[in-house]
Amino acid sequence: MDLLTLLSQYSQGESYPMHMPGHKRNLDFLKLPDPVAIDITEIHGFDNLHAAEGVLKNAMDRAAALWGARKSHFLVNGSSSGILAALSATLPAGGTVAMDRASHKSAYHALELRDLTPRYLRRPIDPETGVFGALSPAEVERVLTASPDVGAVLVTSPTYEGVVSDIRAIADVVHAHGALLIVDEAHGAHLGFTPFFPKSAVTEGADVVVQSLHKTLPALTQSAILHIGSERVSEEKIAKFLSYYQTSSPSYLLMAGMDACVSLLREHGDELFAAYEARLRRFRQRTAELVHIRLLGGDSPAMWRFDPGKLYFSLRTTHLTGEAFGQMLREEFHIEPEMTTADGCLCMTSIADPDEGFDRLADAVNAIDDRLAETLATPRPAVTFLPDLPEMVSTPAEAAECPTETVSLTDAAGRIAGESIWAYPPDIPLLVPGERIDAGMIEIFAALQKSGVRLHSYSEGLPDRIRVLAPRTR
Repeated sequence: MDLLTLLSQYSQGESYPMHMPGHKRNLDFLKLPDPVAIDITEIHGFDNLHAAEGVLKNAMDRAAALWGARKSHFLVNGSSSGILAALSATLPAGGTVAMDRASHKSAYHALELRDLTPRYLRRPIDPETGVFGALSPAEVERVLTASPDVGAVLVTSPTYEGVVSDIRAIADVVHAHGALLIVDEAHGAHLGFTPFFPKSAVTEGADVVVQSLHKTLPALTQSAILHIGSERVSEEKIAKFLSYYQTSSPSYLLMAGMDACVSLLREHGDELFAAYEARLRRFRQRTAELVHIRLLGGDSPAMWRFDPGKLYFSLRTTHLTGEAFGQMLREEFHIEPEMTTADGCLCMTSIADPDEGFDRLADAVNAIDDRLAETLATPRPAVTFLPDLPEMVSTPAEAAECPTETVSLTDAAGRIAGESIWAYPPDIPLLVPGERIDAGMIEIFAALQKSGVRLHSYSEGLPDRIRVLAPRTR
């Protein structure tokens, strides 16, 4: 069966999308004409994304005004292109960056492409759910004090699960050390439109903010935006590197969808977010009596603030894995979640979710929780992610230039990684080229795969084999 047929059949089915994109296939929120009729190139009168001075410039200016940025750029290659451009524009080749160890893999690609040296920022782990907590300003201060050569700091906020860090305080620390702050806000394009949600990093002092409109707002997949928040950043360099990392033939369909999303928020944002807030509050009321399944919120000491639009269900105290829970949602209740982990399951919401979508999910989760009350077995051991950072023997860029060989995963202990290992989603590397592989890490990989999490590598040798650096020869 070809892809178009499969997509057409799926769209006619009963499955409800508790996943991105944020339009949720709800035509009331993304009204576009026949896509073929508006699929054009840079013909006369329609501007050029990489040298915008007409209709596209005006559209991006409207976006900048909406989010409160100095300047905004549409991204048609997703947030990944924005992260690559932000790191490239704010650091010289061979520079040093302080970055979340829990960063998206696009940041690690920038390390390799620009020969950057990372200084990793550590987050606490919430002991009850196993998710990463907020990044503290004290941790940023510690790393910058120890590494005065850091020129830029990259922070992910919110995380995939919805954990928000204190960007205002972090920005103060970063700027006091003379560095620039980049915030990967891919999962937070909806922040700041109502006090119910945390503020956006755009208005909290970040120098560059990258958002994926398609993740949490009504926009087509790949639709993202880069905001310049301060005069410390070279607008010329940002534009240059965006032209490097984005296609020279941008989709007018995607850009029209982004402009339509901005117009929707400008004209109806207040009422849409008020209704969204009411639905989220009602959902949490309906699931407040869960006994075994825990719905993540901002009540953990590991949190600073939390995005209530993210519905992460922790299964740590049950015998269910996240994958098993997700399969029950999918097969029994016709709900497709965004992500399953070893110990949890993420459902994503947006202003385009109607009451019916929230009610279906609440009914499903309550039913599964009731069933667990009847069949609860001894909780399985929880999987702990990277309790300690792997030893960085060489930078990712240095490792990329070294010869590699493929060995069995069981024989990889003590060797130096020649490739990344990650789960998709969330696309956060568990292992990076140049890091030493230890026995504990191999055990974590095995536990994750046993729990149903599929791990990936560039060689796709998993679950049995991995690429490592070849021994040096004289």
